[in-house]
Amino acid sequence: MPAAPWARRMVILVCAVMPLLWNPWGFQQRLPVAWLAVVVAVPLGLSAIVRRNQFVWARPGWWLLAFLGVMGSATLFGIAPLTSLIGESNRYLGWIGWFLFFLAFVLGLQVGADAGARAVVQRSVTVGACGVALLGLAERGERIFSGGASLQVNRVTSTFRNAAFLGSYLVLVIPITASVALDKSADRRWRILGAAATALSLVALLATQTRAAWLGTLAAFVTIGALAWRGGHRRATLALGATVAVLLAAAISVAPLRDRAFSIGRTSGGSNAIRVRLWDRSLALAEKRPLLGYGPDALGIAFPRVIDDRYEIEVTRETSPDRAHNLELDLLLWGGVGAVIAAAGWIVSIIRVSKPTRLGPEGIALAAALVGYLVQLQMSFSLADVDVMAMMFAGILVSASAPPGQPRTDQPAARRLVAGVLSLTALGLGIWHVRAVLADRELRLAVDIENTGNTGAALAHYRAAVAAAGERTQFQQALGRFYIRIDDGPNAVLAIDNALRIAPGHEGYLLDRASGLALAGRSDEARVQLDHIIANDPSSSDAWLKRGVLAAQQADYPTAKTNLLRAQALAPLSAVPSEQLGLLAKAHGDVVDARKYFAEALDIDSDSQVAQEALHSLGPP
Repeated sequence: MPAAPWARRMVILVCAVMPLLWNPWGFQQRLPVAWLAVVVAVPLGLSAIVRRNQFVWARPGWWLLAFLGVMGSATLFGIAPLTSLIGESNRYLGWIGWFLFFLAFVLGLQVGADAGARAVVQRSVTVGACGVALLGLAERGERIFSGGASLQVNRVTSTFRNAAFLGSYLVLVIPITASVALDKSADRRWRILGAAATALSLVALLATQTRAAWLGTLAAFVTIGALAWRGGHRRATLALGATVAVLLAAAISVAPLRDRAFSIGRTSGGSNAIRVRLWDRSLALAEKRPLLGYGPDALGIAFPRVIDDRYEIEVTRETSPDRAHNLELDLLLWGGVGAVIAAAGWIVSIIRVSKPTRLGPEGIALAAALVGYLVQLQMSFSLADVDVMAMMFAGILVSASAPPGQPRTDQPAARRLVAGVLSLTALGLGIWHVRAVLADRELRLAVDIENTGNTGAALAHYRAAVAAAGERTQFQQALGRFYIRIDDGPNAVLAIDNALRIAPGHEGYLLDRASGLALAGRSDEARVQLDHIIANDPSSSDAWLKRGVLAAQQADYPTAKTNLLRAQALAPLSAVPSEQLGLLAKAHGDVVDARKYFAEALDIDSDSQVAQEALHSLGPP
């Protein structure tokens, strides 16, 4: 039986509309609205199909259920159960997220059994990819047509607001759009749109300068060639190889792209060196809890435990180390060895069950998309909104290419019950997540209004964000930091304590709490808090800096200088420790040292107002 019309609409929402969603009025702009579409569309689409059609099941589904069970145990016994359940504020990869991925896979199983629904998926992906690529190229179009002179600095992001995120999406969709373009049985207009989407997406992919995505796409093309050759399409394979060779030659003819591509194998510097250090520390972290890991989406809380001086100096913490940038390491840290085994079993089971060549170009494209996506995850990380598409593609591939006689069940009473539960799930998750979208809007308003100097109105919006989605630590922390900026220590401590109840032990929140305690006149408690952080993370430059500033406020000059020197050694690229050392020396009449430290601060940041004003006040040497 064909899939229900309502289910097809939900598939269109996920594949065509969701990638284009972008909320310029929100703080995060994309993920809250994109995830809202996912939490409603996936269970609702599956509900419509289950209610009307036979329910299709396949062997890989058991592995995915096992994986959910392992992640559930990791959530219960992890270091931050609530965070692991709902997901970190800007990732959404808690247990609920993985549950939705499971539903997306099952939805794919149902869609894959219906050729008409599969065609809807292909066309929806083509529309979405064409729109995303066009917006990306329009965003920085002047660079594309100027010979790529400034590509080294500015990378295309489109609606995903991040070049790496956009690259991950394009890896997944390019094989699908290419299959639409090459489908001789399709309507000519769709073939033209597929060709346009493929060409635009390839150009956008190059403009992202995302090396993991480049490798993933190359792996996808290799997969297409291998499967096509195996299926007897020798001429098509040779033509594909020639096309890829031309694309590679064209890409490396542009200097910034060539330099970026040739840097893939270098680990002596740049982001590759950072990634290697991240993997090294991730392995050290995994050794501490190898069986169940730390819980889904809890890496941001756990990672500071293994940061050493070298990582602090070379990598810094400008970006939160909340991902290992490798799928296997991420799974190991989230759910332990059991999660890695279950995920590997799922992948192997898909390989064994699927017969891509049986479906022709459609099946080959699906297999290539999944292989490419898996390859790029070796140097990247899961993205909730893109992952849901990958999981659905996996289900489609399994169901559509499964051998005849695949087990199916047709129990109307059970299907009605399951459909009802799924509908309620969509309603509940939708209502819950609307609150997150509203909170995201309130946070944007709060930040914009605060920048105008109207702190009273800004406070109202910060509070509104917390009232809308207080279970999201992002909003609690934003409120706490606002209180710190307006010197309201007691309320800052209350807000940060609320965040710590959701994410216990989160070092960023503990540092904010120490600042709030100091503002509230509870300096001794702030010192104890900072000492606790340093005991668990002796390489935290922020903790040493705050400890030094606090000691200076308490007139403990020797301790203040020792702590600030430690912060300076750990953060050689930050001017702040040198500024504070200069202020400390100036306060104690040591003009020579004060000049030296202020000069060091200006060497790091020539625009340092603190150093400029202090040197001016000291007069000529």
